[in-house]
Amino acid sequence: MPFARSFWSRYALVLATLLVTSGCATSLTNLAPAHTLDPGQVQITGVAAADLNTGVFDGTINAGRAVYEAVQNTEDPVSEDELRTLLDALLVWTLLRPGFTPEFAARVGVSDRVLHGLDVGLRYNGAVLKPDLRLQLFESPEGSLALTAHVAYGHHLSVASSAVEWLVMTEFERRDLEAGLSVGWEYRDMIKLYASPRYLYSRISVSPKLPAWLEGRLPPEYQDYNPSSYFGDSQMHYLGLNWGAMLGYRYVFAHLDVTMMRLLFRPTVLGSPRNYDGWIFAPSAGLTLRF
Repeated sequence: MPFARSFWSRYALVLATLLVTSGCATSLTNLAPAHTLDPGQVQITGVAAADLNTGVFDGTINAGRAVYEAVQNTEDPVSEDELRTLLDALLVWTLLRPGFTPEFAARVGVSDRVLHGLDVGLRYNGAVLKPDLRLQLFESPEGSLALTAHVAYGHHLSVASSAVEWLVMTEFERRDLEAGLSVGWEYRDMIKLYASPRYLYSRISVSPKLPAWLEGRLPPEYQDYNPSSYFGDSQMHYLGLNWGAMLGYRYVFAHLDVTMMRLLFRPTVLGSPRNYDGWIFAPSAGLTLRF
């Protein structure tokens, strides 16, 4: 169908689909030093976490605002380029807008018989539930240095509100898979420093909620209302470094955790690939208890 013919239906559904992005931010914290916990030892952490993306500040938003103001001051038809510029600005702002959220993490030591130790953890920030497994690969003879590998899985509890899913008859899901290494140094259970190169893969899935027998028999004029043709399945790749510090004594620590990652995100919107690559800066600060 020509672009002009489906302009308003596409525009309305893209704007509705944009509302799913309330759950597109993920958990980028680490919140654990390189040394794994002793068997039975428990660590609980609460932080205030920020999420800042350079894509919001690279000119896309200003370009969208300029186009919006130009369109408001004329009665001429909106061109495809102008519409795409507006949609890029809306998507970048909604998908990658800065945010501040509380995050909680708990972990427990499982074993010290597998290499140099094994522990498991769980993080939650209101939108993502993220279990992880850490295996300590190396520890120096005096115990101050350690190298640990980890894997994690992020399950997004709500990518879209039920009202939006009902409106567009579409179900949205997001899953994260993460792997990384962590090298760290600690001094007398008072200072713990760590750095962790990490890779995170994220997939946003879009699936119609209409019954298959009905979807295949829709009249042609309604086929354009399938949201998967506006913002379909997408992949996000995060590659970067996390570092942190814990300062305290034995049971209580002030905790600073900072992540810097390159985001590779090139979804297909209205049948055209878009480039939303950028850098993400995610600092957090809070308190850690150990017992």
